[in-house]
Amino acid sequence: VILNGVTQASGVYNSTTGAPFITGSGSLEVVSSTPAQPVIAPVTVSGTNLVVSVPTVSGFNYVLQSTTNLTPTINWQNQSTNAGTGGNLILNVPIEPETPQKFLRFWAY
Repeated sequence: VILNGVTQASGVYNSTTGAPFITGSGSLEVVSSTPAQPVIAPVTVSGTNLVVSVPTVSGFNYVLQSTTNLTPTINWQNQSTNAGTGGNLILNVPIEPETPQKFLRFWAY
């Protein structure tokens, strides 16, 4: 949360703690102001697939998405999902000869 140009620490913000920038009867809880660390994972080619091996944490869900361009209207497509069991998650992304470039992103939630 940024109030008046200043990044705020974790906590509860409402009309008392965030005045005059927050009004009304509700509140907003900020649980962390630290961005998630990027995951660096090896990518290899196996036959007609890109193979991504990603370290995972038990209790999280994971999805690997791809797109063929990085324009303002990106159309991400799910390539693989996993319920999150901990350990390494092996994801296969088909290589498409008619698509010379593919951008990948990996999400944990």
